This record gives sequence, C-alpha cells and structure tokens, in this order.
Amino acid sequence: MRRVRAVHLMRRVFSPVTAKAAALAVSVISFVSLVSVPHVLGNMSHVGGFVACAKYLLGAFAHTELGVQSTLVLAVAIGVWFVSDIVRNVRHARFAQTVGA
Repeated sequence: MRRVRAVHLMRRVFSPVTAKAAALAVSVISFVSLVSVPHVLGNMSHVGGFVACAKYLLGAFAHTELGVQSTLVLAVAIGVWFVSDIVRNVRHARFAQTVGA
C-alpha cells in the first residue's frame, strides 16, 4: 500500500501543471533578477498614451541583452501555456458539472 501512496504522491507533485508553475516561477525570478522592473515602470510613466508605451516597451526589449530577451520570451510563453491549461480545466470542470447534474 505504501507504493501506491508513493506513486500517487509522485503523480501529484510532478504533474504537468506543477512543472509549468515551477518553470514560470523560475523564469520570472530570473527576469526580475536581470531587470530593474521599478526603473522600467518609472521610465514608462513619463511616456504618455498607449501607443507611446508600446513603442517604449518594444524599444526597451529590442535594445536589451539576449539573456533578458530570452528570459522574457520564455516567461511569457510558459505563462500563456499555463493560463490556457487553467482555462481548459475550468471549462472541462463546468462541462462535467452540467453533464453530471
């Protein structure tokens, strides 16, 4: 019975959602350690309008180091993947509730 519990625990601990959450956390922590986010946001507050903010952020991204660019792209990609899984699971749970009712 201990083996069954161990396997069940391992499946919960090493689930795809847990792995994605851990990868997202590592990439965000890496990004925050490489970039001074308060300074970027402070500089962005001096730019007016949505289009100007978008141009500022694109310019900042284009003129930063490759490591920062890679970390940001990785964090955004994992974040989108993680959120899409959450949305899919919520939709599936709602469908299961309506079918089971």
